[in-house]
Amino acid sequence: MAAAGSGADIEVWQRSSALIWQLATVEGETVRRAVAISVLMWFGVDSVFSIIAGAPMNVLGNIAFAAALLWPLRPIYNVQTA
Repeated sequence: MAAAGSGADIEVWQRSSALIWQLATVEGETVRRAVAISVLMWFGVDSVFSIIAGAPMNVLGNIAFAAALLWPLRPIYNVQTA
């Protein structure tokens, strides 16, 4: 059951990624914040229910997947040198 839920989560993220990138070009910081909050909410809920369902190893996959989703959202500061 937990694996099926995780598969559904991944499918939703894959299908919505194009929309997220299109919105990010218009409202970058707002979209960045919304995506980060949704990833963290997914991570918490999915990890808790994975543990409850007896699949604690799923949390390790969640950590890797959350890191892959959040890494591109980090602020990048362009420091120009003269």
